[in-house]
Amino acid sequence: MYSTLDVVPKGREDEIWDMARVAEHLGVQKSTVASYLYRNQMPRPDYWPSVGPLWWPSTIIAWSERRPSRRGANS
Repeated sequence: MYSTLDVVPKGREDEIWDMARVAEHLGVQKSTVASYLYRNQMPRPDYWPSVGPLWWPSTIIAWSERRPSRRGANS
């Protein structure tokens, strides 16, 4: 079984984001991130060990800056 430490370069383990951290950054629930991933509406993970998908912050930040805003979508 892999751990995060097996796939992330040594010394950078604290920099990698899991789904919970991505959700926090986006201001959504973790289940929403899982839905985005399942529907291919977000970047593929940079790593996908057995602990779950992982992204470099730069991957998510760049993607989130290009996303259309959902604020006021129902107004």
